[in-house]
Amino acid sequence: MTRQEMARILFTIRTSYPNSFQRIDTQTVADMIESWMFTLGEYSYSDISKALKVYMSTDTKGFPPVPGQLIHSLTMLNSNPEKELTAAEAWALVYKAICNLRWECPEKEFNKLPKACQRTIGTAAALAEIASMDTDSVLIGEKARFIRQFDQISKNEKEFNALPPSIKRMIEQTSAGMLGNDSEIKYLESAT
Repeated sequence: MTRQEMARILFTIRTSYPNSFQRIDTQTVADMIESWMFTLGEYSYSDISKALKVYMSTDTKGFPPVPGQLIHSLTMLNSNPEKELTAAEAWALVYKAICNLRWECPEKEFNKLPKACQRTIGTAAALAEIASMDTDSVLIGEKARFIRQFDQISKNEKEFNALPPSIKRMIEQTSAGMLGNDSEIKYLESAT
């Protein structure tokens, strides 16, 4: 995004929330543009405009947004809640895979699971280990553990997806360097 486009975003915010910007001088506006460019400069004008529209359409408190709120709005725009599994839906798929392990090999059942379930379980061997437990342990202990982990992993992925592109690349490169092998790097890339 250019500084001129950022100025347009800030002008829209300033005119939409006039009480918050009653005494603002030229230097303060220039400083705001620089500050917002630091956080939002990697995003397109179109994306931030849409995010601002979402924010303003849903704002009930009357306060102007900060950059993080616009990034959150943009993340909401780019997510599809219809396609996101709930923890209970994910567990139902995992439990079905566990039950099918009597007739199928662990790798085959593990590979049938959605990526989010695979990340939560970890490996086909872990799925097989869960399947070898007694029913009460699976339905009480493992279910609760899975749901907790699934919710945490989903939250972490949403937070990661909200990061600016350059920060994501930096994290991926750092992780790839620490892991070192291609299969783990491909796993990280498929997780985003």
